[in-house]
Amino acid sequence: MNKIFFISDMFHQDDIVRNNGGAEKCNHTLLFELFHEKYNNFQDYMLVTMTCPKLSPKIINKNINSTFFISNFMTLSEENKNTLIEKNVDYIIIEHDHKYLKSNNPSLYSNYLSGEEGLQNMDFFKNARAVLCQSSFATDILYKNLQLENLINLKGNLWSEGEINLLHDTLKASKDPEDRDVKWGILKTANPNKGIPETIEYCIEQEIPYTFIGHSLFPQFTQQVSRCEGIVFFPRWVETFNRFLVEARALNCKIMTNKRVGCVHDGWMQYKGEAMIEKMRSSKKEIFELYEKLIKKEKIEHYKYTMPRVTIITTFVKAEEFVEEYLNTMTEQTIFDDIDLLIYDAGSTGKEAEIISKYTEKYSNIRHIRDENKISSSEAFNKMIELSDNEYIGMVMIDDRPAPYYAETLRKYLHFSNTDLVYGDCVQTYQSNAKIDESFSTSKNLYEHSLKEFTKENMIKSLPGPMPMFKKSMIERSGGFNSEFKHANDWELWLRCVRDGSEFLRVNSRVGLYYFNPDGVTTSADKFTSKIKEEATLFTEYKDVIGEDNYNKYKQYFSQGLKK
Repeated sequence: MNKIFFISDMFHQDDIVRNNGGAEKCNHTLLFELFHEKYNNFQDYMLVTMTCPKLSPKIINKNINSTFFISNFMTLSEENKNTLIEKNVDYIIIEHDHKYLKSNNPSLYSNYLSGEEGLQNMDFFKNARAVLCQSSFATDILYKNLQLENLINLKGNLWSEGEINLLHDTLKASKDPEDRDVKWGILKTANPNKGIPETIEYCIEQEIPYTFIGHSLFPQFTQQVSRCEGIVFFPRWVETFNRFLVEARALNCKIMTNKRVGCVHDGWMQYKGEAMIEKMRSSKKEIFELYEKLIKKEKIEHYKYTMPRVTIITTFVKAEEFVEEYLNTMTEQTIFDDIDLLIYDAGSTGKEAEIISKYTEKYSNIRHIRDENKISSSEAFNKMIELSDNEYIGMVMIDDRPAPYYAETLRKYLHFSNTDLVYGDCVQTYQSNAKIDESFSTSKNLYEHSLKEFTKENMIKSLPGPMPMFKKSMIERSGGFNSEFKHANDWELWLRCVRDGSEFLRVNSRVGLYYFNPDGVTTSADKFTSKIKEEATLFTEYKDVIGEDNYNKYKQYFSQGLKK
């Protein structure tokens, strides 16, 4: 017998009570019109419903071969989540309200993209067999934040047959919208997420006459809605679907709302009256069919989004002690298959080429470019940027060590935010070929330049640091590295880009190890004089970027580079 567990914070006990919320009503329909009807015969299938607090690792371990449907799980313990993951249990998440975010509200963030510090339940979502979303809008937002490959778009919500029939009967008995008693209706609810104060304020400012609607019993609620010509609804947070607006359109209401509603993005508002009711029925049928495939473990089409490839560039003259470990960390990148690695060998005389050849023979996406002349790093980087077929370019020095998720994390933010360059925190080390271990996440020895958020004024330091990722188009607009600078070539380029209007973004994530190389071009003590001279030149040249306050604050420090 196949045992199916349905786990949720709470269950809808009375089908006509509206106060339980859309998630509970949706689950109720799913349970009683599909699961109980077809998958609870105690011969082939048995259904067990359970609230999150009643689930335990002991129950999970006793039912290790069962399928678990996890709906709202605010009260699901971390111990239970970890047990489901570690025991490789077959579980499916029904995603209602953005539990991958600590805030549960994507609308707090630009482009609905949270910073890494705002994410939660990442492993729990990642290890599910499937994560079911109610609209393409909600699916897109979830993908932006977690980059999952197990997402399925349900393309709708569920209403019971009784609710659909009641809406249909109410529609037939209602007046034409122009002849109704109430001009505009506003949902009456204490839920702060629904944005009722903002909706009222809008109506007052626009002199829109309104009446509150919101009876707890669904028959009376539909009667109230059917007396409205239109509905005004401006939610504060992202509504993954929103049943209310669909019900209003089924009753021929006009809709005035914002862009935070899943059913609006997915085209549901083009239907009204009989057409909407038919849409509700057909969508319900398709959703039930999809759940049946999940129960039977049949193949289902998942959400697909193709992320762009990334070019990572590096160069060296002498790097025999670093090159193998560098290549190892690159091949361990979580998105290595989406990376084209360009290595510019500027006239090395050691065994570098021999070491690199072992990797180029194995991996077609690693390219070794050999130049017999010892050209500058600026020239090498410019050549590689020009050679790149990809818009996104990461730059990682041969003696630095990116974290396994470096490219995946920075690509996400470069792709889904309105920015030209992204950078993260780097842990500074004084040990060559250091490994990323447990101390990496707790070390307080962070590379100081990249600790501040991006502003023009904060560019007094080279914020992008040792391993930024940027758009090739930014370089094409502002020009490449200036080979006249040997030490501050990257700072000069980033200052120039910012002067030209480029925007950078700091990602609050530790993306790698920065090796403070005592023999490095910018870090060796014997090169300090030439280094400070270059930096002082830039300090004066880009005064308009860093601002008057910073210029006056650091003028004395940089003056040592201006002395003859």
